[in-house]
Amino acid sequence: MFGQYRQVEGLAESTADGSDPNAVALDLPPGTRVRIESMPEEPMPIPAGTSGTILSVSEDSHPRYRVQWDDLRRLCLLPGIDRFEIIGSTELVACSFGCPRCENRAMDLLSWDQDGTEVTCDLCGFRYTPET
Repeated sequence: MFGQYRQVEGLAESTADGSDPNAVALDLPPGTRVRIESMPEEPMPIPAGTSGTILSVSEDSHPRYRVQWDDLRRLCLLPGIDRFEIIGSTELVACSFGCPRCENRAMDLLSWDQDGTEVTCDLCGFRYTPET
């Protein structure tokens, strides 16, 4: 898989062939946090500067990353087309613990109450009791 991104805060950059710093071989696992710079082929792009969490990676002939954006939209990143930066990573909770309204699963964007029974989603503000 290839994509275009900027190196951020010392995260390792590995070039595909050593010649083009924008053609980067990516191996971004679910939970990777990214910030979009541009989506040139998307008619309704995510606004530049918006952050999101990679939820999954496609395995088909056109690799792409399924992202839950912090503006509550879900839209795939297209490696080699979209420009983005890696800003960190987070753990993903199991689907049954994710927000039932916006399906956010990023651990650092879910706030558990003191007794651990209810969760508030920091993205959409929904308060819920996770399935067990």
